[in-house]
Amino acid sequence: MRKNIIKLFTLSYIVPFEKTTKSSTPSTNIIFSLIFIISLEGNGYSPRSIFTLIKQMKEFITKYKLYALETQRKTGISHLFILAQSALETGWGKNVPGNMMFGVKASKDTPASKKQLVRTTEVLSVPMVTKGLFPEIISITKRADGKYLYVVRDWFRKYDTPEESFTDHAQFFIKNERYAEALKVKSDPYKFAEEVAKAGYATAPNYADTLKKVIKMIEQAK
Repeated sequence: MRKNIIKLFTLSYIVPFEKTTKSSTPSTNIIFSLIFIISLEGNGYSPRSIFTLIKQMKEFITKYKLYALETQRKTGISHLFILAQSALETGWGKNVPGNMMFGVKASKDTPASKKQLVRTTEVLSVPMVTKGLFPEIISITKRADGKYLYVVRDWFRKYDTPEESFTDHAQFFIKNERYAEALKVKSDPYKFAEEVAKAGYATAPNYADTLKKVIKMIEQAK
């Protein structure tokens, strides 16, 4: 089993994901997650470090599987898909403030008890933003493509349990018409991943392939 998992860690390329929704996750979480699935063999990773990563993956599954299964029971969306997408967005549980398994931003109507300030990054086309867009701007850096990388602190949702976060995110798909086709195959984690990607959840061209590899990793880790 371990040999198969190591093979699944190897990809020829990777592109950081940029969501097209208002929800966002700190980019450092995404980068950390991708360490698990970029070419570990041949990039300075020792067998010990590889198995350390595998151990962390298994701990994530053990800790959150029952919560994902409960969301599957409530919504019909595959728990394998839920776990895989959350693994990508939290770095296998490395950063889960307030049980936030996905980077869901708080709205103006979110009660104070259900939101938290979290450091994150945003890419904008302008060097200055309207006052009040973010509670705190830490830094602004111009990128090579002419856009600007903002490091900010912004309001995100927080949850009483991981299951509450999983179910809230599942409702995002259920209530959003763009995912109507995806919901027809919600019980199949691989097809659902493909359809969610087609619907524009992320702009990275390899998003579906990456997500499916993580789903496979979780399946084989059982």
